[in-house]
Amino acid sequence: MLRFINIFIAIFLFSILGGCAVGVTHQYSNTALQIKATTGSKLGIGVQDRRLYVVTKEKPENFVGLSRGGFGNPFIVRTASGAPLADDISKSIQAALSNSGVNVSAINIPVGIDEVAAIKLLAATNGKAVLIELNEWKADTYMSTTLTYDVRALVIDVDGKVISSKKISGSENLGGSAMNPPEHSRKAVPIAFRKKIEELFSAPEIANNI
Repeated sequence: MLRFINIFIAIFLFSILGGCAVGVTHQYSNTALQIKATTGSKLGIGVQDRRLYVVTKEKPENFVGLSRGGFGNPFIVRTASGAPLADDISKSIQAALSNSGVNVSAINIPVGIDEVAAIKLLAATNGKAVLIELNEWKADTYMSTTLTYDVRALVIDVDGKVISSKKISGSENLGGSAMNPPEHSRKAVPIAFRKKIEELFSAPEIANNI
């Protein structure tokens, strides 16, 4: 009898987790970032999604990870805004730089063009610019959430030359929840995003050149 009760409880919990895993979104566009930059300066910003599965259209541009049901079955997680991840990140960075007194121009960088073409688009702003390359960004949630990331920032001078760059990459466990892992991910991922972008912009290679 006890065995059947345990089986029933396990099935019940798996069904709850499966339901919670559907329709999960993560917030990126309204994340408050702290970025230091030269007040009164002019800066172009462009974020390009270079994730292979997005370039090949295997996944949509607003894909930000997976949320797994009770049996590990994956469901797509999208941006809370529904917009492409690159657009959301660009919006957050633009807001942070504007709050630092920077005159920011956000430039759309299409998926699929090469780095040279992306730099040319930013150089057309006739000022310094920063290109953010998203080579990987994905949160995978089951009982806990793992964030895998590979992001590179390039500072471009007024002549369109790359004067410095910084790359951050890794895979980190953001913790979890036994009862509601997807809800935990909704809170943990935006916090991790803020920390990673602030880490990138506070690196001497970037901070000293913008």
